[in-house]
Amino acid sequence: PREVRERLDLELLDGDTSGCVQSYLALGTLTPEQTGILRACRDELRALPAIGREAADYFARLERLATLVLERVDRRRPHGLG
Repeated sequence: PREVRERLDLELLDGDTSGCVQSYLALGTLTPEQTGILRACRDELRALPAIGREAADYFARLERLATLVLERVDRRRPHGLG
């Protein structure tokens, strides 16, 4: 059913985003592949349809974390890459 699929998509989005953020916090950097995954997740988080308030607050915070990590990764990456 659609509700189950949407819940699984949110769980995957949460897991992928959290995993990349945790990797960055542990290592201070992301691989190009992780950076691409985090960018895709951040874009999906920005485009989430209306969801319950509690979930919306959580995913808004998750999007902000992704954005902060990507800003730091971009500052460290030589121009023209990523």
